[in-house]
Amino acid sequence: MYGFEAISHYNGWTMAIAGALIVMSGLTILSFVISQLHRVAGLFEKRPEEPPPEDVPETPAKSFGFPLDDLQEAAAQCSLEAAALGEPFEIKALFEVLKNRGWPAPHLTIRTFRERGILVPAEDGLFSWKK
Repeated sequence: MYGFEAISHYNGWTMAIAGALIVMSGLTILSFVISQLHRVAGLFEKRPEEPPPEDVPETPAKSFGFPLDDLQEAAAQCSLEAAALGEPFEIKALFEVLKNRGWPAPHLTIRTFRERGILVPAEDGLFSWKK
């Protein structure tokens, strides 16, 4: 007796299915155990006690003295604050200056300046203000 006939006679199909189910259930259990190891490790780990948070007085929101609706005025103030960069300058440096000076959403401001032609490309990835 050979081939499929022998497999059927000696319960080969049943053993193959049982083996596949055993392997799949073992892998499922193993993946579950691995996914929960962080909880078990947390039981053995000593966490330092955190002091209660101190009462921090709320600071009012910073008011900006420039209207972003008037792009020409905003560009004039922006160019004055970024004058130390020189011309031409990198966008990244302008972003850092605006972020450090407290401009709201400096990335959106720079993008608007570029879209409106206020900030124009110079050479080699550098930019300058439109005259």
